[in-house]
Amino acid sequence: MLVEFTDYNFSSLLPASNRLTIVDFFSMWCRPCNMLTPILKKLAEKNKDVTIGKVNTVENSFLTEQYNIQAIPAILFFKDGNLVKQLLGLQTEAQLQKHINELKPND
Repeated sequence: MLVEFTDYNFSSLLPASNRLTIVDFFSMWCRPCNMLTPILKKLAEKNKDVTIGKVNTVENSFLTEQYNIQAIPAILFFKDGNLVKQLLGLQTEAQLQKHINELKPND
């Protein structure tokens, strides 16, 4: 299940722990964004220890400006509550899983 991040809940949902969080900035009119959603859902099912969610850029201008999102889809990776990686454009499931594996905490 994907988390819906908003301007109002982002800071409370972004864990400050060692947990990896992936945030997709999207818009409903964006075809590549819509193609990415089922990929993110699959990754969320496979990686239960990773928080994966979406931010609608039209409805959440504060976050969009805060992270200087100028192109979508924009996929941001957070660890310890800090931005550690950013990808632009449509990514495959394999590409995203590779980044997840690289950034996951070693338990």
